[in-house]
Formats: sequence, C-alpha cells, structure tokens
Amino acid sequence: MMMKLKSSKENCSVIGQIIAVLAIALAAAVIIAGTNVVTRDRIAANSAAAERAEMFEIFPQAEDFSVVADGIHVATMRNPSLDAPGMLAYDLLGYIVNVTAEGPAGDIELLVGVDGYGYIERAIVLSSSEVLMGAMITDDLFLMQFTSQRDIASVQAIVGAEESSQAVIDGVAEALARLNEFFDSREEQINIDEPGNEVENDWPYEDEREYHEEIGEES
Repeated sequence: MMMKLKSSKENCSVIGQIIAVLAIALAAAVIIAGTNVVTRDRIAANSAAAERAEMFEIFPQAEDFSVVADGIHVATMRNPSLDAPGMLAYDLLGYIVNVTAEGPAGDIELLVGVDGYGYIERAIVLSSSEVLMGAMITDDLFLMQFTSQRDIASVQAIVGAEESSQAVIDGVAEALARLNEFFDSREEQINIDEPGNEVENDWPYEDEREYHEEIGEES
C-alpha cells in the first residue's frame, strides 16, 4: 500500500500554522513578562509605601525620613526658629533601622526606631510568615517590651513561641548594633574631650584684650 504524499500547498499550510502558534506563544510570553515586571514594580512600590507609613507610626511628628546608610533612615522635623539665610533647619528625632531576622517559618522583617539619646522608640514587625503561636510576635504586649530600652536583655520571649520571639529579639539587637556601627563610622561622633582628639586652636592671641590692643581698640 502506497502512502499518499502531501502536496506542497498542504505543507506550506502546516508550516504557516506552526509559525502562527509560535508567534502567539511568543507574544503571550512577552505580555506575561511585561505583566510580571509591572506587578513586581507595583508590589515594590506598595511595600515602600507601607514601610514609610510604619515609620510615621514610630515618629508621628516627623516630616521627612532620609536614607543615611544602607537600611538606616534619619527622622527629622522642621524647626523654622533655627533657620539661617538660605538654609532650612531641622530637628533630629531619631533613626529607623530596617533589619531582617531569621524565624522558624522564614524571614521576619523589622523596623526599629531609636531616638537621639539611644533609647528604642518602637519596634514593628513589617512582615512575617510565622503561624500559630509564632504569629504573636506582632502583638503590642510583646513588642512594647522594647520601648524606652537601651539594653534589651530584660525583654522576655513569648511562652510557646520562644523561637519566633527570640528571632525578633535578635533582630532588634542586630538593629542596635548596626546603628552603633553607623555612629562609629561618623567623624562627628569623635569626642574632642578625649586625649589625642584635641582640636587645634588657630587663635594667635592669648586673650581678647591682646587682640584689641594690636588693632588699636580698647577692650
């Protein structure tokens, strides 16, 4: 029995159908990829907006949050009484550190606010995958233990959720350590009263009277 060969016209039709299917698949892939990019950007924007909203929960009176280091923002508030010509004055309210702790169920993202004196203003759980008792790490009863503390050794873990709550405690400790490292890296943190850190005095006169005598004025 002889097989009937397809005509060239039929072959061209099949090839055309294959090309059409591939073109549709390619277009669909491009659309899906574009949608994923838009969705990812939207999620990132929503995440940033949510993070900023939580920053205002820590420092409600703040007018601006500026990035001063990786994961560290400074919260400031306008102080017009200290304005100088061509310069606006701001009061420092404190710092906010974004840190990620490793919990039993995954990453726990935290915001830790610290005032200008080094005391914790507030600790907030931005996101967490902890479940059951572990979900209690978002409760104010637990998180309020950090408020007004400089040393968090007294913070107690949650009974029944020890691993999850300890991860938060460790995360807050990491935030404080990172903030201290940031302070240590800033030249203005040098204490000029310490031996070896004296500032050279360029004033060439012994006192103000000697200065006035040289320029011919009476003190």
